[in-house]
Amino acid sequence: MLLVSDKFPLLYLDLASKSFVCRSVSVYIQRSLFNLKKMKLSLAQKIVKLFSSGSTFEKMMADSMRYRFTCSCGKETSIWDIGGIRYKAFGNPKTSARCTHCGKIAMRTIYKVEN
Repeated sequence: MLLVSDKFPLLYLDLASKSFVCRSVSVYIQRSLFNLKKMKLSLAQKIVKLFSSGSTFEKMMADSMRYRFTCSCGKETSIWDIGGIRYKAFGNPKTSARCTHCGKIAMRTIYKVEN
């Protein structure tokens, strides 16, 4: 494991699987190191990144990846993957969202995955 940042000491890089490990909440962010550098951000994510510190943005990304919805096709998608941000939120709201796998737009219940 390799410490990613001194400002955010609980975020490590697992060199074997090339994924980030957030020790504070035991969450594995399944993003390749190379994909993270090339990752395209949505407009909302770019604006938040511009006005927040690096450590806060990393926390927002980790928290947003824990919030998910399930499509009728059976695939699970995170809020971060569809270009959204959900940080320090609570509850299970229903919202209209497009599935990234099948493309269907429907009302989805957003829930938090605790791991």
